[in-house]
Order: sequence, then structure tokens, then C-alpha cells
Amino acid sequence: MAWPQITNDSGHFWTREQLEEHGAYPVDLNRWRKGSEEWLPLFQARMVHHFDQRFNSVEVNLENIHNPYINVPVTDEQHRNARFYPRHQYFVRQEFVGDKFPDRPPYAIGYRDITRTTDERTMISTVVPWAGYGNNLPILVCNEEETVATFNEVAPLWAANFCSFAFDFVARRKVQGTHMNLYILEQLPVITRAAYDRRFGDTTAADLVRDHVLRLCYTAWDLQPFAQAQGYDGEPFGWDVAERRHLRARLDALYFLLYGLDRDDAAYVMDSFPITRRNDEPAHNGVYLTKELILRYMSALEVGDTDTVVALPGA
Repeated sequence: MAWPQITNDSGHFWTREQLEEHGAYPVDLNRWRKGSEEWLPLFQARMVHHFDQRFNSVEVNLENIHNPYINVPVTDEQHRNARFYPRHQYFVRQEFVGDKFPDRPPYAIGYRDITRTTDERTMISTVVPWAGYGNNLPILVCNEEETVATFNEVAPLWAANFCSFAFDFVARRKVQGTHMNLYILEQLPVITRAAYDRRFGDTTAADLVRDHVLRLCYTAWDLQPFAQAQGYDGEPFGWDVAERRHLRARLDALYFLLYGLDRDDAAYVMDSFPITRRNDEPAHNGVYLTKELILRYMSALEVGDTDTVVALPGA
């Protein structure tokens, strides 16, 4: 796979003000256009999070000389609007991106290059639409040795794998500095394609992952090409915070099992994420909800139950 980076081409970056002065105008999917000219948004690492390509907007305040670029979190209400897109700092010409990545599908997997082992999570990744990407958001795409069909098959599997607590547990121990460099990522244990043939009830791990990743990622129209690549041609899925919590917990439970861990192992791993715990307990009457849901979904999956929504602790 290829990890293209285009920050060295910053001379090709356009701000909104420059586009307006050029006579361009905003159109759908967060793009700008002037006649036959078109500009795509430039994604930065700060703008994405697990299963979310709309995590932050970037607001510019040049009067703040120490931090002129401010992260503005996208609210749940904004997330529920499938045509809401974050504010981007820069845009790039469509043909420039096309020349950089001529034989790629109309989406990619991106991950944050900047990370610290003291953060809540070390590996932060998601599916991102066809666009420009800064060098702090490396992407995975097809190269000439692989077909688009193959990438369409494995992309949701990789996206879910990278977002799992099991994967993060190992990643945190490999990162020594503040960058998730390619050579580090290449050393991390990714679940093999054959392992996804394992059955849980009437479904395979692969089918379960694809379904959940589609529901988690396809919440806005800019990822319609990804949805279509997965055989889904409907509207984006709604942004439901409670449902997303359960989908993610079931995926994490699945990956603990695919990595060969039992409930005791998973509990140990989850206890090593203190910030997640500290965020959970005050909001859920002292319950480490993320951990408890994962353990309950592990029990369900072990008996082949992939449909039941487990009860919340205390319910």
C-alpha cells in the first residue's frame, strides 16, 4: 500500500479567502468550483477520530499568534446532518490530487501521525473521502500491485482493526516518540484476512465488521463512494450516540476474540486505558461503561449471538 504525503506541495493550497478572490464558489461535498475548475478539501489529522471524518472544524484566528488555528469540535446535532461538513483550513485542485493518486479508489484509510503514549488512545484512524491530505494524516490506498476490488474488501477490516483497543494496546508499547511512523505501523500485528472467516452464529467476522464499519463511518454523503464499494447504495446512516457506543463495543469484543484473548485478558487490557475509564465513570455512576459493554459483547459473541443489544450495567 502507499502512504502519499503532499505537505511539500503547500504552494498548491488555497484558503477560502483566496478561492473567493479567484471567483470560486462553494458547492456540495465541501468542494469549491469555478466553471470547470474544482477544489477539494485538505484533511488534517486534527479533523478525524475513530470512525469519524467530521470530528473537528479548523477555525483561523490570525490575531492569536501562538495558536492561530483552533479546533472546533463538531457537535452531535451537526453530526446528525448528513450534509454538514467541517470547516477546512485549505483546499487543493482536483486535478492536483488526481495526478498524485491516479489509480486509487474514491476513498482511503487515514490515521493520525501525531500521537503520544500518554493520550487516551495512540492509534486514531478512520475512512476518509477522496480529498487532499496533509502529511500528519498518512493514508492507505491501492498501489499498482493491488486492485481496487481487493482494497474494497480489506479497507473496512483494516479500519476496524486499527480502531480496536486490542490493536491500540500493542501500538502504545511500540511508539517511543510522538509519531506513528510507517515503519512502526508495519511492525504491528494486524488480523490476517483468513481469520475473518471465523463464524459467529450465522455470520462471519468479516461480514460483521463490514456491516458495523459501514454504519459507523457512512454518516455523511462525502463517503457515499465508500458505501457503494461495500455494496450499499442507500442514504447515510443516522448519527445515534447510543447505537454507536454499542456498535463499537461489539467490534472491540470481536477483535479481542480474534486476537485470541479471553474476558480476563480483555479486562486487563481495558484497565490499562485510564483516561477512557476516567471519562466513563463520572458520566455513568462510577461504571467503566466501555469496558463492561465490551465484556458483555464478548460473552454474546462466544455463543454466536451477533444481534442482541446487551443491557447497560445497572439496567
